[in-house]
Amino acid sequence: MKKLIIIPTVFLGIIGGYALAQSEIFSSAEQVSTITAAQAKEAALKAFDGKVVEFEYDHDDFVPHYNFEIVGVTEKVDLEVDASTGAVTITEREAVKNTAQPSIQQAIEKVENQVDAAVTNAQVTAQTAVQQVTEQKSATTAPTNEQQATTKTQTTNPPASSQQTSGIITKAQAIAIAQQKANGTVTEAEYDADDNEYEIEIKNGNIEYDFEIDARTGTILSYNEDIDD
Repeated sequence: MKKLIIIPTVFLGIIGGYALAQSEIFSSAEQVSTITAAQAKEAALKAFDGKVVEFEYDHDDFVPHYNFEIVGVTEKVDLEVDASTGAVTITEREAVKNTAQPSIQQAIEKVENQVDAAVTNAQVTAQTAVQQVTEQKSATTAPTNEQQATTKTQTTNPPASSQQTSGIITKAQAIAIAQQKANGTVTEAEYDADDNEYEIEIKNGNIEYDFEIDARTGTILSYNEDIDD
């Protein structure tokens, strides 16, 4: 009975001693070494930028040190940090294939392309809208100008077409002479009987052309070009 009691007691003592030994090994890194684990990690990441995937304290070698395994963008390295001096030594390098990075880059490029396309479509839509409004305004304004020209033409009292036989050109002929020199909409056409001449006004945008045409010869007596503000 005494043996049955002693054997488990010895076994438990061995297990407890092993656990205590392991705890002492890791705690000794902070007690014996001048470089703490946090300082060693900082030094390791300064030497190689990446993510720490493995870490341990090795006190069995002649020089106690910290072991790190760090994975970067294109490489995985193993390095040692001297527990006394903090010196960093890279012991192994291995290339790694980062498949996530291209996927992230492709996603970013896709979003950028979508944003560019949206901006372009918005600009085209805005330009189309402006163009449509401009065309509508032109279509609305043009008949008004023609109506004004027609109204003014009808209210004047030019010589009848039969008067051409007496050496006086018609109003239509006078307008045709003016339009050979200036393109646009005729806004005024009057016959001045005192001076025996036609006074023609043509507008093209904000430019106004004024003519005085001899009613007998069709000669342009005066020509004036003004910008209507």
